[in-house]
Amino acid sequence: MAEIRMMCRLPQPVRPVAPLWILLELAVVCAQAQTTSIGSVADGIACEDSLPGVVSGTVVDSEGAGIAGAEVAVVVYPNYHENPIQNGKVIATSVTNPVGEYEIRIPLEYQKSRESGTVWARAEGHVAARSNLSMSVANLQADPAEQLTLEKTPGTVIRVVDANGEAVEGATLVPRRVRVPNGVGYRLPELWERQSSGVTGSDGSLVIPHMSPGALDELILIPPGGPGQLHFGRNFFLNVRPVDAEPHFEIALPEFGRLEGQLIAEPKVTLPEDLKLTVESIAPQPFGMRHTVEVTVAEDGRFEIERIGVGRISIPTFLPDDQPARACLDQRVVIQAGETATVELVIAEGVKVHGRVVKSDTQQGVSDFRMIVIYGPAVRFGRDYDWQSFEVETDDDGTFSCRLPPGPVNLRMNRVVNGYEVADSWLPRDQRGTWGQRFVVPDQTTFDLGVIEMVRTVPVRGRLVDKDNKPVEGWSIYGYPLVPGFTQFETMNSVPGVTTLHKGRFESRYPETYPPRYWKASERVWKTQYEFEDIEYAATVISHNPLVLQVDGKRPLNDDEEIPVAPLPE
Repeated sequence: MAEIRMMCRLPQPVRPVAPLWILLELAVVCAQAQTTSIGSVADGIACEDSLPGVVSGTVVDSEGAGIAGAEVAVVVYPNYHENPIQNGKVIATSVTNPVGEYEIRIPLEYQKSRESGTVWARAEGHVAARSNLSMSVANLQADPAEQLTLEKTPGTVIRVVDANGEAVEGATLVPRRVRVPNGVGYRLPELWERQSSGVTGSDGSLVIPHMSPGALDELILIPPGGPGQLHFGRNFFLNVRPVDAEPHFEIALPEFGRLEGQLIAEPKVTLPEDLKLTVESIAPQPFGMRHTVEVTVAEDGRFEIERIGVGRISIPTFLPDDQPARACLDQRVVIQAGETATVELVIAEGVKVHGRVVKSDTQQGVSDFRMIVIYGPAVRFGRDYDWQSFEVETDDDGTFSCRLPPGPVNLRMNRVVNGYEVADSWLPRDQRGTWGQRFVVPDQTTFDLGVIEMVRTVPVRGRLVDKDNKPVEGWSIYGYPLVPGFTQFETMNSVPGVTTLHKGRFESRYPETYPPRYWKASERVWKTQYEFEDIEYAATVISHNPLVLQVDGKRPLNDDEEIPVAPLPE
């Protein structure tokens, strides 16, 4: 491919090339007003600088050949760092020219945006893919987009059967997430998700385009006649692997039972009108499958679901955060095949709970700090249940308040703010919850959670080398503190996993009260484009100033092997 030089660009009128996609015809002009089409953009006349607002790059197949006519989209994720699994918004599209090159004109309102963005691509007979990196939309325009490689595939064949193994016709399949080669899974752009959906035929089968069997990472199945939808998440596809022959996956509908429920409102509580519940049944097998059904609550608080998959029942938050009523599912409810289960939810006025987040060294309040308050079955019964939760934010003084039902709650505070970190991962056992710091709210009018301290963080920089003192690049480094009363296998790392870069260098931060005393290194070995194994090694401190860690790449850690503890630097 010829080098693409910096050019002045002028957009020309657009024309449709497909019902849902638009080809942006871009021209390059020089001082003499000469123009050239996107097909010969590499041969344009160079100017001093490029006008802002253009993202460019190439799309190639696994042999490195450019893919003509590939659909390319710039997708924006407004809250990527807080919710990286969200469905992004397509803000601009294009198609590649005969040699796989593309240019996309970014709308003016996004050209200076600091929101996270990335480039997606798909083509007939290939797997949809995107960059493994997300950067601001502004930076996407400043730097050439990395080359996107699309794997060839005839598609993924899925066959749906009922609990007796009989083919199910009329089931709707919606692919939701796709894995990137040598990377993680990402949710498809909403438009592509819809276009890749389909309905099973008389043999129960459907071909999903733009998807190889190994790349499928999440799937929605809507049974014929309903109700609700079956969700097959990442854990399902990590455990249920495709076969080489078609169908690549055979997915069985669960057996069904029936659910009757009753909301019981206490005297001071008025239930909202037209109240709807989302009820989830979490299947014991296969792991990673759940059935979600939305149901309308009658005026007397009753609701019923005629068909819901076998498994444990969870009812996520359904009451508005800004009003005092709260509900909590405080009983284990299990759906059995062909049987009716019952559930009662008492709706009561919540306890007014408040607390304060401060910096430990100055006791200054931390403002605009957001936390997730989790209550209900996720706290009472463990990780198998979806959260009943909502978000709270501190005011200028670091104070926050909310209403909660009596009982155990967790505050999930995993953010680092302005050089400070919440160090709740190393609290005593009775103060640590499933998802964060644990509190128990008594049955009273108000309750003070007290002061929550954020600890100053300390920067750490170092290098990773092998036994011959050669730099090790592309591995991950983890540092662990010594916590009284906890073994190495129970201790959370205080230096999060950070990748070693050029010459084995890495840098991170840790809370000053929990300095790392021993280290692990992890090598990711890819068995296929979509399957990997992380192999862990002990990392020995051979120098404190500068920090140098050494790893023996021929000696992986055993499952029950402890790591030697390094002395603190003098």
